[in-house]
Amino acid sequence: MMNRLRLFFSYPNLPNLLFIIMLVGLFFSRAILSLSQVAWAIWICVGIFKNGRQTNSLLIWSGWVLVIGLLGCWQAPFTWSHFDYLLTLLMYPIAFHVCSRVAYHTLQKWIVYCSIAAGVGIVYALVQYSQTSDQWQQAYGFGKSLPTFMDTDHVRFGIFLSGTAMLVLLLKKFSFRIRILLCLLLVASIAFMAVRTAWVTTIIIAICFLIFLSFSQRKPKQLLKIGLLCLSLGAMGLAAYQLFPTVQQKWAYTQYDWQQYTGDTSNMRYSDGARRIINTLAYKQISEKGGANRGWAGIAPTMQQSFEQAFPNTPATFLWPFNQWLYWWMGAGLLGMLLFTCWLFYPLFRGIQKKQWTPVAWTLAIAATCLVESTLSLQFGVWMHAWIGAITWQLEDFLYKKNTITESPDNF
Repeated sequence: MMNRLRLFFSYPNLPNLLFIIMLVGLFFSRAILSLSQVAWAIWICVGIFKNGRQTNSLLIWSGWVLVIGLLGCWQAPFTWSHFDYLLTLLMYPIAFHVCSRVAYHTLQKWIVYCSIAAGVGIVYALVQYSQTSDQWQQAYGFGKSLPTFMDTDHVRFGIFLSGTAMLVLLLKKFSFRIRILLCLLLVASIAFMAVRTAWVTTIIIAICFLIFLSFSQRKPKQLLKIGLLCLSLGAMGLAAYQLFPTVQQKWAYTQYDWQQYTGDTSNMRYSDGARRIINTLAYKQISEKGGANRGWAGIAPTMQQSFEQAFPNTPATFLWPFNQWLYWWMGAGLLGMLLFTCWLFYPLFRGIQKKQWTPVAWTLAIAATCLVESTLSLQFGVWMHAWIGAITWQLEDFLYKKNTITESPDNF
């Protein structure tokens, strides 16, 4: 037992230990999550000192977001909010540099760790639901969701579950059938928790997986299996609506929310109504009142001013747009927003070129969330995009270059 503990805390096993600490921080403490990124940065620097620098297109891509982010800093260069957002974006080069320096089997272990973390989070939510099911069914009718880790950020937790399902499909230590079974269990959990953003990301990932699988498998039997899998997913959706009261309540709430929309502050208590009001104000502020290119620190004051002018004597509840493109347009101007768009979709075109389905699926999934959330403005959202993307894309590159896959120690 002591030998195993000594091995677990040994220097060669440091990447696995840091990854576990990072997952703990992701679920329970933003401070630990931030400190884990500092530890990763030190690990990378030591690796560069020992083994030299590495360069590839994804490493360069991960760093360019910091350069683009500077377009939202020059307006007030000595404001902390600017640097705070750049520190959040720094997670991209950290994640991709780390994943480029660890071995194939280490990335496979990290998928297992993510799966265990997802299972723990699901159990926690189910236990909470089982204890007071009537209360939570009523809460779903008001647009709420089950309690989760990540500071009860159920949207980001739902994205984490769908991203974990995508990771499981790359877990080569299990057979294809077992991987599909694990994915279906995760999908069922996502359906039950009734996080609509996670529904969308899961559907996008499933469609991309099936399309790429159909192109890679030409045999009639394989195509028949794909067709049956599509029917199974559709049947699961119908079954989820019939069996899960949470799904029924969330769907009923969505319909009610849209029916109640009038464009005034009475809709701020509804999820979709609030998003439509805030995004409308943000767009008008940009297009009609010169609210673009205010810098990252200028977004909140601009939104507050716009809200107070539109709805006097009503306190502003949200001080950011619920759309990533509006956020970048307001913070870094039209040029910054266009460059951000090119940066965001580069992995999609790279994935199509190399016939790798995960960059395509994850880019489209994250982009879909960015339509109704400022996903990549928050620490949890950036973590999802950066780390899950880095793991899957690196594994795809390993498979793309099979002759480079070894069971050698980490490149450190």
